[in-house]
Amino acid sequence: MVMFMDNRRGWMRILEATIAVLIITGALGVVYSKQFVQADSGKEEYISSLQEKVLLDITYNKTLRGYVLDPTEDSIAGLVFLVNPTIPSNYNFTILSCDFNVACKLSPEVYILTIGKTVFVEDALVSTDIISVYNPRRVRLFIWEND
Repeated sequence: MVMFMDNRRGWMRILEATIAVLIITGALGVVYSKQFVQADSGKEEYISSLQEKVLLDITYNKTLRGYVLDPTEDSIAGLVFLVNPTIPSNYNFTILSCDFNVACKLSPEVYILTIGKTVFVEDALVSTDIISVYNPRRVRLFIWEND
């Protein structure tokens, strides 16, 4: 009779260990599957934070803000030149400066480059200082991946 009780205790320990392994395996499976979902959204979060950084730089830097408020081709080219080192080389980008009440649209040439690609767009409102005439403009940053 004593031998039967010892065997039963051994089987209980094996059963407990098996259940513990199943619980741990299930928990690791759930965590591992969630990592794949987050890896897909990692690029979006990266580009979003990159756009936020660039637009904050533009709104707080007086020179960059001046480029946005002066809507000539030379000022936008200067803005692109200064922003270019911030954007990684595996991404293309374009910056538009337009009136606050007007929709900022891509030119047909740039639009053709973005067909079939995911384009990330953020914009910010840029205003003048207290001394100048109030004429707010919108700066819009488009980013998409290279081929």
